[in-house]
Amino acid sequence: MDIIVLALLAGAVGFVIWRMSKGEGSSKGVGGVPTFTDEELMKMKKDAIEEVGRNHGIELDRRMTKANMIKELRKQLP
Repeated sequence: MDIIVLALLAGAVGFVIWRMSKGEGSSKGVGGVPTFTDEELMKMKKDAIEEVGRNHGIELDRRMTKANMIKELRKQLP
């Protein structure tokens, strides 16, 4: 079971990195890290949203709902 969780997490992180390398995202954010629209974020898994936050220097709690994670991300972004 732990291997499945690790594989899913690695996949989510890989997806975010892949999206950033392709330049997908609404615009370049802090330090050249792409930002995403709320609609794009809602399509992501919580792990991927957490990784987007980390790329912006923001720690998000995955125990929150996806909508609350996005609200917190928006509140803390410059």
